[in-house]
Amino acid sequence: MQGDARDFPRFSRSLFSLWLCRKLDHKPAHAQRTTAQNATNLSSSTSITMASTSTIKTIVITGSSGYVGQHLIAHLARHGITDNDNDRFKVYCAYNSLPTFPSDLSEFCQNSIDAMHPSIVSMEAFVLDFQSDDNVACTILRACGDAAVDVILHLAALSSPYYCQFHPEEAWRINVPIGLLNLNADIIYMSTDQVYEGTGMFYSEEEDEKTLPVNLYGRTKLAFERVLFMSNRISGGDGTNTDSCENGDDDGLPPPPLLTPQELGDSILPDYLSPQQLIQHYPTTTTKSKSSHVILRSSLILGAPTPFTHGCKKGSSFLQFVQQRLTSYTSTDYYMNE
Repeated sequence: MQGDARDFPRFSRSLFSLWLCRKLDHKPAHAQRTTAQNATNLSSSTSITMASTSTIKTIVITGSSGYVGQHLIAHLARHGITDNDNDRFKVYCAYNSLPTFPSDLSEFCQNSIDAMHPSIVSMEAFVLDFQSDDNVACTILRACGDAAVDVILHLAALSSPYYCQFHPEEAWRINVPIGLLNLNADIIYMSTDQVYEGTGMFYSEEEDEKTLPVNLYGRTKLAFERVLFMSNRISGGDGTNTDSCENGDDDGLPPPPLLTPQELGDSILPDYLSPQQLIQHYPTTTTKSKSSHVILRSSLILGAPTPFTHGCKKGSSFLQFVQQRLTSYTSTDYYMNE
Protein backbone atom coordinates (compact mmCIF):
# COMPACT_ATOMS: atom_id res chain seq x y z
CA MET A 1 0.00 0.00 0.00
CA GLN A 2 1.38 3.35 -0.99
CA GLY A 3 -0.27 6.67 -0.35
CA ASP A 4 -1.15 9.50 1.98
CA ALA A 5 -0.88 8.71 5.68
CA ARG A 6 -4.26 10.38 6.12
CA ASP A 7 -5.73 7.56 4.03
CA PHE A 8 -3.97 4.85 6.03
CA PRO A 9 -6.00 5.25 9.23
CA ARG A 10 -9.21 5.18 7.16
CA PHE A 11 -8.09 1.95 5.50
CA SER A 12 -7.14 0.46 8.87
CA ARG A 13 -10.50 1.43 10.33
CA SER A 14 -12.26 -0.49 7.55
CA LEU A 15 -10.08 -3.51 8.24
CA PHE A 16 -10.77 -3.22 11.97
CA SER A 17 -14.51 -3.06 11.29
CA LEU A 18 -14.66 -6.15 9.09
CA TRP A 19 -12.40 -8.16 11.36
CA LEU A 20 -13.76 -7.20 14.75
CA CYS A 21 -17.37 -7.67 13.69
CA ARG A 22 -16.49 -11.20 12.62
CA LYS A 23 -14.57 -11.89 15.83
CA LEU A 24 -17.52 -10.71 17.93
CA ASP A 25 -19.41 -13.72 16.61
CA HIS A 26 -16.65 -16.20 17.49
CA LYS A 27 -14.92 -15.06 20.66
CA PRO A 28 -16.71 -14.85 24.04
CA ALA A 29 -17.27 -11.29 25.16
CA HIS A 30 -15.26 -10.00 28.11
CA ALA A 31 -17.21 -9.88 31.37
CA GLN A 32 -15.80 -6.45 32.17
CA ARG A 33 -18.33 -3.62 32.07
CA THR A 34 -18.33 0.00 33.09
CA THR A 35 -21.09 2.27 34.34
CA ALA A 36 -21.97 5.53 32.63
CA GLN A 37 -19.57 8.32 33.52
CA ASN A 38 -19.98 12.03 33.05
CA ALA A 39 -16.57 13.02 34.35
CA THR A 40 -13.13 12.47 32.88
CA ASN A 41 -10.23 11.55 35.13
CA LEU A 42 -6.82 12.31 33.67
CA SER A 43 -4.95 12.89 36.91
CA SER A 44 -3.61 9.38 37.46
CA SER A 45 -3.10 8.06 33.93
CA THR A 46 -2.71 9.12 30.36
CA SER A 47 -6.23 8.22 29.35
CA ILE A 48 -9.62 9.61 28.49
CA THR A 49 -12.73 7.78 29.74
CA MET A 50 -16.11 8.07 28.03
CA ALA A 51 -19.57 6.90 29.01
CA SER A 52 -20.15 3.20 28.47
CA THR A 53 -22.54 0.46 29.56
CA SER A 54 -21.56 -2.18 26.97
CA THR A 55 -19.17 -5.08 26.79
CA ILE A 56 -15.62 -3.84 26.28
CA LYS A 57 -13.05 -5.10 23.77
CA THR A 58 -9.33 -4.52 24.26
CA ILE A 59 -7.19 -3.14 21.44
CA VAL A 60 -3.40 -2.73 21.67
CA ILE A 61 -1.45 -0.54 19.25
CA THR A 62 2.33 -0.94 19.26
CA GLY A 63 4.49 1.84 17.83
CA SER A 64 1.79 4.31 18.85
CA SER A 65 4.17 7.25 19.09
CA GLY A 66 5.31 6.90 15.48
CA TYR A 67 4.05 8.79 12.46
CA VAL A 68 1.39 6.27 11.39
CA GLY A 69 0.54 5.43 15.00
CA GLN A 70 -0.32 9.01 15.93
CA HIS A 71 -2.48 9.48 12.82
CA LEU A 72 -4.26 6.20 13.53
CA ILE A 73 -4.95 7.10 17.17
CA ALA A 74 -6.41 10.45 16.14
CA HIS A 75 -8.65 8.82 13.55
CA LEU A 76 -9.91 6.08 15.86
CA ALA A 77 -10.60 8.59 18.63
CA ARG A 78 -12.84 10.65 16.37
CA HIS A 79 -14.39 7.99 14.14
CA GLY A 80 -14.33 4.82 16.22
CA ILE A 81 -13.60 1.30 14.97
CA THR A 82 -16.94 -0.23 14.00
CA ASP A 83 -20.40 1.10 13.22
CA ASN A 84 -22.07 -1.17 15.77
CA ASP A 85 -23.65 1.00 18.46
CA ASN A 86 -23.08 -1.69 21.10
CA ASP A 87 -19.31 -1.98 20.56
CA ARG A 88 -17.03 -0.44 23.16
CA PHE A 89 -13.24 -0.41 23.03
CA LYS A 90 -10.34 0.30 25.35
CA VAL A 91 -7.31 1.30 23.31
CA TYR A 92 -3.88 0.78 24.86
CA CYS A 93 -1.13 2.72 23.09
CA ALA A 94 2.32 1.17 23.47
CA TYR A 95 5.38 3.33 22.90
CA ASN A 96 9.08 2.96 23.59
CA SER A 97 11.21 6.03 24.18
CA LEU A 98 9.41 9.21 23.09
CA PRO A 99 9.11 11.13 26.39
CA THR A 100 6.50 13.59 25.11
CA PHE A 101 4.04 10.93 23.95
CA PRO A 102 2.06 10.32 27.19
CA SER A 103 1.42 14.02 27.76
CA ASP A 104 0.66 14.56 24.07
CA LEU A 105 -1.89 11.73 24.14
CA SER A 106 -3.46 13.12 27.31
CA GLU A 107 -3.63 16.60 25.79
CA PHE A 108 -5.10 15.29 22.54
CA CYS A 109 -7.78 13.30 24.37
CA GLN A 110 -8.65 16.21 26.62
CA ASN A 111 -8.98 18.59 23.69
CA SER A 112 -11.04 16.03 21.76
CA ILE A 113 -13.41 15.07 24.56
CA ASP A 114 -16.44 16.64 22.87
CA ALA A 115 -15.59 14.96 19.57
CA MET A 116 -14.54 11.58 20.99
CA HIS A 117 -16.39 8.69 19.38
CA PRO A 118 -18.78 7.06 21.89
CA SER A 119 -17.37 3.57 21.20
CA ILE A 120 -13.95 4.58 22.59
CA VAL A 121 -14.05 4.01 26.34
CA SER A 122 -10.45 4.96 27.02
CA MET A 123 -7.02 5.54 25.49
CA GLU A 124 -3.96 4.89 27.63
CA ALA A 125 -0.23 5.04 26.97
CA PHE A 126 2.26 2.51 28.32
CA VAL A 127 5.93 1.71 27.73
CA LEU A 128 6.85 -1.42 25.77
CA ASP A 129 10.46 -2.23 24.87
CA PHE A 130 10.79 -5.17 22.49
CA GLN A 131 14.57 -5.14 22.77
CA SER A 132 15.00 -5.52 26.52
CA ASP A 133 11.69 -7.00 27.65
CA ASP A 134 11.89 -10.79 27.91
CA ASN A 135 8.15 -11.16 28.41
CA VAL A 136 6.26 -8.61 26.34
CA ALA A 137 3.00 -10.53 26.77
CA CYS A 138 3.09 -10.04 30.56
CA THR A 139 3.94 -6.36 30.15
CA ILE A 140 1.00 -5.86 27.83
CA LEU A 141 -1.40 -7.75 30.09
CA ARG A 142 -0.33 -5.68 33.10
CA ALA A 143 -0.90 -2.48 31.12
CA CYS A 144 -4.36 -3.72 30.14
CA GLY A 145 -5.32 -4.59 33.70
CA ASP A 146 -5.03 -8.31 32.94
CA ALA A 147 -7.89 -8.07 30.43
CA ALA A 148 -7.60 -10.46 27.48
CA VAL A 149 -6.34 -8.69 24.36
CA ASP A 150 -8.63 -9.01 21.34
CA VAL A 151 -6.56 -7.35 18.60
CA ILE A 152 -3.00 -6.05 18.30
CA LEU A 153 -2.20 -3.50 15.62
CA HIS A 154 1.55 -4.01 15.37
CA LEU A 155 3.26 -0.90 13.96
CA ALA A 156 6.44 -0.92 16.08
CA ALA A 157 9.68 -1.62 14.24
CA LEU A 158 13.34 -0.81 14.00
CA SER A 159 12.74 0.75 10.61
CA SER A 160 16.07 2.18 9.48
CA PRO A 161 17.59 -0.26 6.95
CA TYR A 162 21.02 1.25 7.53
CA TYR A 163 20.83 0.86 11.32
CA CYS A 164 19.45 -2.68 11.07
CA GLN A 165 22.29 -3.75 8.81
CA PHE A 166 24.89 -2.88 11.44
CA HIS A 167 22.86 -3.94 14.49
CA PRO A 168 21.50 -7.37 13.48
CA GLU A 169 20.86 -8.73 16.98
CA GLU A 170 18.76 -5.71 17.88
CA ALA A 171 16.95 -5.82 14.52
CA TRP A 172 15.93 -9.48 14.84
CA ARG A 173 14.73 -9.05 18.42
CA ILE A 174 12.63 -5.93 17.78
CA ASN A 175 11.28 -6.77 14.33
CA VAL A 176 10.38 -10.41 15.06
CA PRO A 177 8.48 -10.08 18.38
CA ILE A 178 7.36 -13.69 18.78
CA GLY A 179 6.22 -12.96 22.34
CA LEU A 180 3.09 -11.31 20.91
CA LEU A 181 1.81 -14.76 19.96
CA ASN A 182 1.55 -15.66 23.65
CA LEU A 183 -1.39 -13.26 23.97
CA ASN A 184 -3.46 -15.44 21.60
CA ALA A 185 -4.83 -12.27 19.98
CA ASP A 186 -5.45 -11.37 16.37
CA ILE A 187 -2.61 -9.31 14.91
CA ILE A 188 -2.72 -6.72 12.13
CA TYR A 189 0.93 -6.40 11.14
CA MET A 190 2.49 -3.44 9.34
CA SER A 191 5.17 -4.98 7.12
CA THR A 192 7.12 -3.43 4.24
CA ASP A 193 7.64 -3.61 0.50
CA GLN A 194 11.31 -4.26 1.24
CA VAL A 195 10.51 -7.96 1.48
CA TYR A 196 10.90 -7.80 -2.32
CA GLU A 197 14.10 -7.44 -4.28
CA GLY A 198 12.72 -4.31 -5.88
CA THR A 199 13.36 -5.19 -9.53
CA GLY A 200 9.69 -5.66 -10.44
CA MET A 201 7.24 -2.90 -11.24
CA PHE A 202 4.28 -4.46 -9.40
CA TYR A 203 3.80 -7.23 -6.87
CA SER A 204 0.56 -8.97 -5.90
CA GLU A 205 -0.46 -11.26 -3.04
CA GLU A 206 -0.17 -14.21 -5.41
CA GLU A 207 3.52 -13.53 -5.96
CA ASP A 208 4.87 -14.39 -2.50
CA GLU A 209 7.41 -16.69 -4.14
CA LYS A 210 9.12 -13.54 -5.41
CA THR A 211 10.01 -12.29 -1.94
CA LEU A 212 13.75 -11.69 -1.86
CA PRO A 213 14.77 -8.97 0.60
CA VAL A 214 18.13 -7.39 -0.16
CA ASN A 215 18.83 -6.06 3.35
CA LEU A 216 18.49 -7.23 6.93
CA TYR A 217 15.53 -4.96 7.62
CA GLY A 218 13.49 -6.65 4.88
CA ARG A 219 14.56 -10.08 6.12
CA THR A 220 13.40 -9.41 9.68
CA LYS A 221 10.04 -8.10 8.47
CA LEU A 222 9.54 -11.09 6.17
CA ALA A 223 10.46 -13.44 9.02
CA PHE A 224 7.65 -12.12 11.20
CA GLU A 225 5.25 -12.44 8.28
CA ARG A 226 6.14 -16.13 8.15
CA VAL A 227 5.65 -16.46 11.91
CA LEU A 228 2.11 -15.12 11.53
CA PHE A 229 1.39 -17.31 8.49
CA MET A 230 2.36 -20.41 10.46
CA SER A 231 0.36 -19.28 13.50
CA ASN A 232 -2.68 -18.77 11.24
CA ARG A 233 -2.27 -22.23 9.83
CA ILE A 234 -1.83 -24.05 13.13
CA SER A 235 -4.71 -22.20 14.81
CA GLY A 236 -7.03 -22.81 11.89
CA GLY A 237 -7.50 -19.08 11.34
CA ASP A 238 -6.85 -19.60 7.63
CA GLY A 239 -9.42 -22.37 7.33
CA THR A 240 -6.83 -25.17 7.54
CA ASN A 241 -7.69 -28.50 9.17
CA THR A 242 -5.69 -27.96 12.34
CA ASP A 243 -5.57 -31.64 13.29
CA SER A 244 -3.10 -32.31 10.49
CA CYS A 245 -0.72 -29.45 11.22
CA GLU A 246 -0.70 -29.24 15.01
CA ASN A 247 3.04 -29.72 15.19
CA GLY A 248 4.08 -28.78 11.68
CA ASP A 249 2.89 -29.23 8.13
CA ASP A 250 0.23 -31.53 6.76
CA ASP A 251 2.65 -34.50 6.73
CA GLY A 252 3.40 -34.16 10.44
CA LEU A 253 6.83 -32.68 9.74
CA PRO A 254 8.27 -29.72 11.71
CA PRO A 255 7.48 -26.26 10.33
CA PRO A 256 9.93 -25.15 7.63
CA PRO A 257 12.58 -22.47 8.33
CA LEU A 258 11.21 -18.94 8.34
CA LEU A 259 13.38 -17.89 5.39
CA THR A 260 14.86 -19.80 2.52
CA PRO A 261 18.65 -19.65 2.06
CA GLN A 262 18.10 -17.24 -0.83
CA GLU A 263 15.91 -14.95 1.29
CA LEU A 264 18.30 -15.08 4.24
CA GLY A 265 21.27 -14.13 2.08
CA ASP A 266 24.37 -13.40 4.15
CA SER A 267 22.36 -12.90 7.36
CA ILE A 268 22.23 -15.39 10.23
CA LEU A 269 18.87 -16.38 11.71
CA PRO A 270 18.99 -16.39 15.54
CA ASP A 271 18.58 -19.79 17.22
CA TYR A 272 15.38 -18.71 18.98
CA LEU A 273 13.75 -18.32 15.55
CA SER A 274 14.42 -21.92 14.54
CA PRO A 275 11.33 -24.09 13.87
CA GLN A 276 12.01 -26.13 16.99
CA GLN A 277 12.06 -23.03 19.20
CA LEU A 278 9.13 -21.30 17.52
CA ILE A 279 6.73 -24.20 17.93
CA GLN A 280 6.30 -23.42 21.64
CA HIS A 281 4.86 -20.00 20.76
CA TYR A 282 2.29 -21.28 18.28
CA PRO A 283 -1.28 -22.11 19.38
CA THR A 284 -2.00 -25.52 20.88
CA THR A 285 -5.13 -27.60 21.27
CA THR A 286 -5.74 -25.99 24.66
CA THR A 287 -5.10 -22.36 23.68
CA LYS A 288 -6.26 -22.02 20.10
CA SER A 289 -9.30 -19.88 19.36
CA LYS A 290 -8.89 -19.62 15.60
CA SER A 291 -6.92 -16.40 15.88
CA SER A 292 -6.21 -14.93 12.50
CA HIS A 293 -3.64 -12.39 11.46
CA VAL A 294 -3.48 -9.84 8.65
CA ILE A 295 -0.32 -8.49 7.01
CA LEU A 296 -0.13 -5.08 5.34
CA ARG A 297 2.93 -4.46 3.16
CA SER A 298 3.42 -0.72 3.04
CA SER A 299 5.58 1.38 0.80
CA LEU A 300 6.57 5.03 1.30
CA ILE A 301 3.86 6.73 3.39
CA LEU A 302 3.39 10.44 2.88
CA GLY A 303 0.98 12.83 4.52
CA ALA A 304 0.26 15.72 6.83
CA PRO A 305 2.23 16.49 10.01
CA THR A 306 1.41 14.37 13.04
CA PRO A 307 -1.67 15.45 15.03
CA PHE A 308 0.15 15.51 18.39
CA THR A 309 1.82 18.65 19.70
CA HIS A 310 5.42 17.44 19.81
CA GLY A 311 5.19 15.10 16.82
CA CYS A 312 7.03 11.81 16.57
CA LYS A 313 10.66 10.78 16.93
CA LYS A 314 11.39 11.19 13.23
CA GLY A 315 9.59 14.52 13.29
CA SER A 316 7.52 14.13 10.16
CA SER A 317 7.03 12.22 6.96
CA PHE A 318 9.28 12.60 3.93
CA LEU A 319 7.03 15.39 2.61
CA GLN A 320 7.76 17.64 5.59
CA PHE A 321 11.46 16.82 5.32
CA VAL A 322 11.52 17.96 1.69
CA GLN A 323 9.49 21.06 2.51
CA GLN A 324 11.86 22.02 5.31
CA ARG A 325 14.90 21.60 3.09
CA LEU A 326 13.34 23.63 0.30
CA THR A 327 12.26 26.51 2.52
CA SER A 328 15.68 26.66 4.17
CA TYR A 329 17.50 26.43 0.80
CA THR A 330 19.53 23.49 2.11
CA SER A 331 21.43 21.39 -0.41
CA THR A 332 20.34 17.76 0.05
CA ASP A 333 21.17 14.37 -1.49
CA TYR A 334 17.83 12.57 -1.79
CA TYR A 335 19.05 9.29 -3.23
CA MET A 336 21.53 6.96 -1.57
CA ASN A 337 21.90 3.24 -1.38
CA GLU A 338 21.16 1.98 2.13
